[in-house]
Formats: sequence, C-alpha cells, structure tokens
Amino acid sequence: MRTPKRLKIAETRSRLIAVDWESLGYNITRCHTFNVTICYHYMTANNRSKADCLDMDPKAPRHLVGNLPPYTNVSLKMILTNPEGRKESDETIIQTDEDVPGPVPNQSLRATPSEETISLYWKEPAEPNGVITQYEISYIGVRSFDPSVPLQRPGLTVSLPSNATHYTFAQLHPGVTYQLSIRASTSKGFGPAATLNVTTNISAPTIDEYDVSEAFLNETATTITVLLKPAQAKGAPISAYQIVVEEVNPQRSRRQASSDCYEVPVSYHSASSGGSPYYYAAQLSPSNLPEPLPFTVGDNKTYQGFWNPPLAPRKNYNIYLQAVSSTERETKTQCLRLAAKRKSTLSLFRYLVETNTLNSL
Repeated sequence: MRTPKRLKIAETRSRLIAVDWESLGYNITRCHTFNVTICYHYMTANNRSKADCLDMDPKAPRHLVGNLPPYTNVSLKMILTNPEGRKESDETIIQTDEDVPGPVPNQSLRATPSEETISLYWKEPAEPNGVITQYEISYIGVRSFDPSVPLQRPGLTVSLPSNATHYTFAQLHPGVTYQLSIRASTSKGFGPAATLNVTTNISAPTIDEYDVSEAFLNETATTITVLLKPAQAKGAPISAYQIVVEEVNPQRSRRQASSDCYEVPVSYHSASSGGSPYYYAAQLSPSNLPEPLPFTVGDNKTYQGFWNPPLAPRKNYNIYLQAVSSTERETKTQCLRLAAKRKSTLSLFRYLVETNTLNSL
C-alpha cells in the first residue's frame, strides 16, 4: 500500500466536516478488502483534548465527520489498513464554521432595580460558537402592584456592542415587574435568549401641596380641624392614611428635615409614657378618604386602634398627614404638614370656659 493522497476538505459546516479522497483500486491496495478510518482531535472550550476515530465505508468517495464543536480547529488524518499493514495520511487542520451562540448563563445575570431604573449585568455565553458581534436586550412589563399602570404598551429593544457587560433601563414605572431578555449574536445570527423577571421599587405616594390656609379649617382650645386630601399612588396602591400629632418642644431635638416622616406607629399612651415627641391620632383606610374631607384632631375618638385625645391648650403642635403604600417587601411613606396649633391666651380662656374651670378660680 501507499499513503492516501489527494485528501481534501470538501465542505465545512459549524458542526461537520466532509472529506474527499482518491478512489483506490486493486493496483494500489494489492487487496480486494481494506479498511478506512478517520481520526481527529481538538481542544475543548475548557482546554481539554478530545480525540476519536471513525470507521468509514472504504468505497465511498466522501466521508463525514460530525458532532464537532463550532469555530474550533480540528486536526484529522485518514488511515488505511489491510492484512499487509497500515498507512496514514498527513494531518490536516481545519476550522469548523461559526454557529449561533449559546445562551448567556443564567447564573451570570444580575439586576439592580430602583424606582424607575433597572441595571442588568451579564457575562458572555459559555458557548460563543464564534465571535460575538452584538447583544440584543429587551424588556416588557408583565404585572404591576398598581392596577392603574398600563402594561399593554410595547417594550423596548436595544442593540449593544460585543464588549458590553451591563445596561440600565430608564424611565420605568415604580412597582412593575419587567421581564428582561438578552441574547447574543455571531455572524450566523442570534442564539436563544436568557430571561429574568425584575420588579422596580415602589415610590412613596404623592401628596399635593395645599394652597395657603387651605388645610386649616377651624380651631378650639383643644381641637384643630384640617382638610385631608387623598394622595396619589406611585407603584403600589395607598394602604393607609395616618394623622400624626407632633408636640413642639424647644427642649427636644427638632426634626432633621421636612421630608422625614414618622413611620413607626406610636399611640398617645405610648408617647406619654415613653417620651416620644409624636403620636398617631388616627389611622384611616383609603376607602375613608375617597375625596377631600375635614378631620378634627382632638375629637376624643378612636380610629383603627389609635385614640385621638383632646389637645392641651398650653402646648404647641404640628399636624401631619401621612400616606403609606406597602407591598410584601417594602413600605414607602410620604408626609405633609397640614397645620400648626399654637398656645394662646384666647385659647386658654376658651378652654377654661368650656370646662367650667374659670368659675372655680
């Protein structure tokens, strides 16, 4: 025998190589029967060597080597054997063609939400199957804590360069669950998408500012009547309204900022015994405030477990309205000062008259 000649690569695909070779006659093989074997080897993505040998039909002019990885250098050679011996061809190295990439690894997907943005981070597909040319990411809203938020509008699709590893979606709605999708592309097209559901944080409700003197309606020695307005939800429905009474005491530290709210519920008795500068005079459900309504602070009634005691004529108070939105994972509160009640000689005189204390002095 002599070594197989005129061995050439007839076709290269992403996972297959077709090999053409010369037809052998009896004058070459000196035998009516002989065996044809093609052996190949290549390096896997994790730098391990893989090798195999395939028995071929000796009469076929073309042999197929399949189940190969895309975009990989494959070394192959042909071997002829008969009872007289063995001959090998020269080794040929050929690169398989590119294919669409595998998915971006799900374990690499990481998202950081805020109220109106989601930052998505990812890594290259474990099986790029070629040179990554671009990424395509998209989102679509799937559900919302706030039923008033429309989800039917089309989502957004963005194309990014091959070296991108993160992207921030902006101008999103608070409290909405978005399905994020990402897929990679080679010259052969896009591979399968990896998906991740992420929910933006809810925002605190919005309480419209009052016109001058609009919130204050009436005042007595022990009460003050204010106007309560419904708040607007941002990301989750309003779950409760709270009327907060803050005692203004120069000896106590003042509130650090006007945006600070009193999120820890404190009853009047707890405030009196614990030295808290504030207490909840009432808590109302959203159904109790469908439209602007007057509310009297100090009417001596109980609202959802919170007593609204008469105000002390000799003390100064600030009155706040708080709106609360809650989900299973977070609570956001917005507050607005409605009025201030200040002690005065007239108020004290009215109080003494109303309680018949003046006659006993």
